[in-house]
Amino acid sequence: FFEGFRVPQDYAEAAGWTLLAAQQGVASAQNLLGVMLESGRGFPQDIGEAVFWYGSAAEQGHPIAQNNLGVMYLNGTGVPQDDAEALRLFRLSAGQGYAEAQNNIGVVYEKGYGVRIDEGEAVRWFMLAAEQGLALAQFNLADAYMMGQGVSSDATEAARWARLAANQGHPDASVMLGLVFMEGKRSAQSDVTALMWFEIARMNGAVALDNFMNELAARMTPDATDEALRRAQECIASGYSDCD
Repeated sequence: FFEGFRVPQDYAEAAGWTLLAAQQGVASAQNLLGVMLESGRGFPQDIGEAVFWYGSAAEQGHPIAQNNLGVMYLNGTGVPQDDAEALRLFRLSAGQGYAEAQNNIGVVYEKGYGVRIDEGEAVRWFMLAAEQGLALAQFNLADAYMMGQGVSSDATEAARWARLAANQGHPDASVMLGLVFMEGKRSAQSDVTALMWFEIARMNGAVALDNFMNELAARMTPDATDEALRRAQECIASGYSDCD
């Protein structure tokens, strides 16, 4: 009922069944109950109760709950802010292969949340999550290659990881690809491709793209601009399989 899988989505109905299972100790239900309470779907929002149920599931070793509770500690949401506890929980989750926790550990080392900044360690964790297909980690890895942080600067590798993330609709990755084509070896076709990726990013929620898009449009013919916008529509409609 929560996801609307094979039945109409019904948060109220999901709430009753989820609470029943959570009270019987089912860890996945306890984690889902935490999600519902944190987001206010199916129940009135109650951050304290969300933390309780995440904790109940995390104690049973549920990797998603461990990560969710770690995020609460990292942000100080419903609990005192505690970088060390956040990292402990992320490590428990990441040790079970949960990609979002692996990415979060990368962020901890990239930003220095309670630890010494270690860009190489950040990249190692981003890579683990990116190889599992997590779009956010793929973008973070692309950014590391683009900036030469924790790895040697490599625009080709940055573009490869950005493309993988963009193919999942990650807007910032699409912006990065737009910049790669816009600022690389300039040609009429590269301008079309750059504008296409900027338009894809805009369609996926990116903002503050007007300067880039206007600069490109000013040096492109109307037909080329139309081609770029058409290709953006076709790319998304194809599920990112027809973007070249």
